[in-house]
Amino acid sequence: MGVFGKRSKDRVKFALSIWQDCTVRFDNKIEDVTKIPGERVIVRFENVIDLLGNPGLKGTLVLTNLRIVWYLFEKQSINISIGWRCVNNLYVKAVKDADKSKGMHALHISATSGVTRYNFNFLHNGGRMGMFSAVHRVRRAYDTSHTFRDVLLRASLFKAGEIRLLPNEIIVEQYGGVCSVVKDEGWLGEAVLTNLRFIWFSQNTPNFNVSIPLSKVCELDVVNSSKFGHILTITTLSMVKGKAKENIYGFRIAPGSRCTEIFTKVKGIVEIVVMRPDFGVRFSKDKESPAEVIDRKEDVVATTEDKGVSGGFGKLLKYSQEMEEETTHDVSKEEEKPDQIAYNPFLGLSVEYMKNVNISEIWTL
Repeated sequence: MGVFGKRSKDRVKFALSIWQDCTVRFDNKIEDVTKIPGERVIVRFENVIDLLGNPGLKGTLVLTNLRIVWYLFEKQSINISIGWRCVNNLYVKAVKDADKSKGMHALHISATSGVTRYNFNFLHNGGRMGMFSAVHRVRRAYDTSHTFRDVLLRASLFKAGEIRLLPNEIIVEQYGGVCSVVKDEGWLGEAVLTNLRFIWFSQNTPNFNVSIPLSKVCELDVVNSSKFGHILTITTLSMVKGKAKENIYGFRIAPGSRCTEIFTKVKGIVEIVVMRPDFGVRFSKDKESPAEVIDRKEDVVATTEDKGVSGGFGKLLKYSQEMEEETTHDVSKEEEKPDQIAYNPFLGLSVEYMKNVNISEIWTL
């Protein structure tokens, strides 16, 4: 028996379970560092040392749109997966004396998974700041695109009376006379089905709404409730403190034939979405993007071919140098102000670009 009534025989379950961006895991099986549908390798750095866990051993640091992965060259079963949602803080840390790297700087990452806190120090061989710049930019692109991945309640969905669509989002259908049902209460409103989300909002109070990414849907059903009649139920799966949690959202749609029709439409789009979900991290194409310097034939984050410096490392090094000069990501145009944070040797810190002001001139202002 479900929350709203007896489940039907037509209910559909979807296998996509996304934990990669919201957990920290060590020594994963190779299938757990294999890219899931929708996960993209953005950039990788060779010869990176995990100073705290594996000092002196060189590996590869890979940034995807969901996580940070580090793995050892010789033994890929020694690896770390850090979801972007787990990352609390990033900064450059001076290395005093580790693996003969005195006077160099390491990328420090503090993260939380469940109730456990972790600290990581990654040193890129050569001490360049390109790795820090890349990690910062990908993290910011992830943080500012949560609408693609998270169920949102009472969100700011409208602008000038129109639904604010995400990049590459299109409206498939709009349905009037749809009631959002919670326990014994229902609110009349409208539903909008796009290629990325199922959206419901109240007709009288548009700020009373819910936005459900279709990539989060794990089950769809049509329940015949004794009180409300036919209800379309959408079950989502999220990771909360390292554990999977289901949430069920119910929408009364009359008559029953219309509810079944909408159910079929939503099911068809979800089936497409789970094959290749869009997690929302965007990069501009003004310059060579990080994805373009990666070998496209790779289907896993860690591959058995990564025993040393790859043939494309020269291009990657050139890209990491360019990363220091200007930003490469486009955060869904949510912010027009350029993000130009980089290490400044004058201060020994990473600072944000200030228009018309040089760092050395701050003390004279």
